[in-house]
Amino acid sequence: MNRFRAWKTFAPPPVWTYAAAWTIVIGVIGSLRTWALYSGGFDLGFFVQASRTGGTTVVPMAGFSLLQDHFSPLLIALGPVLRLLPVPYGLIWLQAFAVGASIPLLWRLSRRPAPPVAWSWLLIVAYSLAAPLLGAVYFDFHPTLLAAPLLLWFANATAAGSRAAFPAAILAAATREDIALLVLVLALLYVRRMPRVLGAAAVAAGSLFALGRIVMTNTWFVDTAFAYVDWSSPGVTLRTALASAWADGSLLLLLAGLILPWPWLVGRRPDWRPLLAAAVLIVPLLLAANPNTKQAGYHYYFPAVLLFAWAAAGAAPRPFDGSRARLALAAIGITVVFGPLVSSALTPVQPAATTIVYRSITDHEAISASHDLLDCLPSGAAVAVSSPLQPYTADSPSSYIWPHPFEDLVTVTGLEPLVTRTDAPVDYVVAHTSGLPRNALNGSRIPNLAANGYRMLTASDWFEVWGRDAGAFDC
Repeated sequence: MNRFRAWKTFAPPPVWTYAAAWTIVIGVIGSLRTWALYSGGFDLGFFVQASRTGGTTVVPMAGFSLLQDHFSPLLIALGPVLRLLPVPYGLIWLQAFAVGASIPLLWRLSRRPAPPVAWSWLLIVAYSLAAPLLGAVYFDFHPTLLAAPLLLWFANATAAGSRAAFPAAILAAATREDIALLVLVLALLYVRRMPRVLGAAAVAAGSLFALGRIVMTNTWFVDTAFAYVDWSSPGVTLRTALASAWADGSLLLLLAGLILPWPWLVGRRPDWRPLLAAAVLIVPLLLAANPNTKQAGYHYYFPAVLLFAWAAAGAAPRPFDGSRARLALAAIGITVVFGPLVSSALTPVQPAATTIVYRSITDHEAISASHDLLDCLPSGAAVAVSSPLQPYTADSPSSYIWPHPFEDLVTVTGLEPLVTRTDAPVDYVVAHTSGLPRNALNGSRIPNLAANGYRMLTASDWFEVWGRDAGAFDC
């Protein structure tokens, strides 16, 4: 009974119910997206393999380890638990649960200024339905999203002057190197509230960030953070980046998806520290010399949404402002209609949830047939599969994204001819031909496998299966 009262004091039962319902719905959408072969495949498959091989062991499909890709020691610590999760849906549900758990924490943070209850509801609904958040949370799997409840735990502890801010900061910084950089910035901005606690948190987060820079071979994010600054000719690179991003056509959509509906929720005197941290985080991505407004996953922009909500929660108005509330509701409605749930206009890289559900129903037989092909592959066989199928074979110690290891993925992206290697350690190739919902380049052209000892064993509407040992293929 006392425990129930504690939960009820932290957030009322309707908030917990909303968070649980949100988690279930988004978990189902994410799982359905993966099952229906809309998954990008690489990220989800990579983390499935990485969770089983450990942080320093090379992941076969990528050719590098987890820590070389992104510095995520928390994910390594969770390895024993992750190995128990069903492949590949366990990771999808893990990140849905993490973000769902952040909703009551945001509610708690918003109640400290004692605003009207309706305003706190507006805030958690705007946060949970934000386009970048939804676009990130059902797009494969990314450790960044595990930081959601940890960052809001840090926010609550900092607001309350609690020493719990230190473990919250450490755990959040351990999710990924860009989050470690964000925690470092936040700890320094709030350090005057608790000099010793937050000073120690800044040192720890900075150490994790520096260690990540040493260990990682993939330094894309950090390099991008300074790509738009050209000290030899100030302003030239920045103007070029802005012009390119504007001509790209996606900058306005991205900005709209990021900003709605926060102008009406942040309040007249917002907590400026999260807003400044958000600028530090997203400006490099928006103004990079190579704008990533279309290419970069929305998990890169998701922390900005959390920071906007943090700033709004710290400045919630005491009297209920009806006109601003109506404008905020209208902006939330626009986000829902044009975001990933309905049309995906604000997140053009992502398929809309409505599209996923529709194709799952209309293409059910073709999707099921593709999964049946995977069931025919012998357990433990070395396979190279098209990217949407990768998460389902990533549990194998020798699973690659086609055409790797025959040909480098970068070469395929460059549209150069494929040259099949005869020494590729692969027993079976499952490559798609056409008709896939996500018709990526990987596998869209099949070279002369027959000349290298392979023969086609079977085919579905979307895939062909080639192998060297027909006897072991039971289908």
